[in-house]
Amino acid sequence: MTLRHYARLISFKAWADLRAERERTYLGLLWWVLEPAMFMFVFYFVFGVLRGNRGPDFIAFLLVGVVSWQWIQAGVSHCGDRVLNNLPLVSQVRLSPAVFPLVVLLSDTIKFSVVLILLVVVLWLLGYVPGKWFLVLPILLVVQLILIAGSGLIYSALVPIIPDLRYVAGAVLRAVMFVSGIFFDIDRMDPAHAKLLSLNPVAGLIADARLILLHNQSPQWGRLGLAALSGLLLLAVATLLFRRFGPSYTKLPC
Repeated sequence: MTLRHYARLISFKAWADLRAERERTYLGLLWWVLEPAMFMFVFYFVFGVLRGNRGPDFIAFLLVGVVSWQWIQAGVSHCGDRVLNNLPLVSQVRLSPAVFPLVVLLSDTIKFSVVLILLVVVLWLLGYVPGKWFLVLPILLVVQLILIAGSGLIYSALVPIIPDLRYVAGAVLRAVMFVSGIFFDIDRMDPAHAKLLSLNPVAGLIADARLILLHNQSPQWGRLGLAALSGLLLLAVATLLFRRFGPSYTKLPC
């Protein structure tokens, strides 16, 4: 099967899954927005109300962080059992196992696109008018997608071989969340600590998204390049893992 056929298959299946998801729930598309909204409310209550960090820009600051993180968290976590759950199909059809996590990655990216549009509208209403650096946002989003894809594909490739990874991944994602600057600004920290946290590509991407959306400033190209390099490295590792374990999937118990 050619790359073009794979692309058509992935896009068709992703849209079909989104339609099915919309029809399974009463609120349909609203759930795509309600989930990050509830997540943001919890963070706002804990860090804004209880901790007293309610500055004039805190809502916008938190919105960007939560929306960015939700895409990362959903994209990676939803990939986990996609190959494992489709082992019967993998053993019967000559199809790359990577198709299954790629379908859910595309679905989550489409959901994120809807939420991102709403985020831009809300920020505009709050007074954060898009400026010239808004044109750089697509570059940042592509880098973020590469990072999500690399992490999610590695996770998906390993779970059929080591199923217990599904229980570890949740704890790892929570740990990453708390060091990614969702509810604090790494650019305002002590330089030594900020430099250390910037080694986390997720923290750098969230900080750069805020520079673009809230301050109309250029992202820090060094850390954006680091995130891109990290994502490409993860994609390379994922490719090697699927090549290494792909033949083994058909021999695993379904």
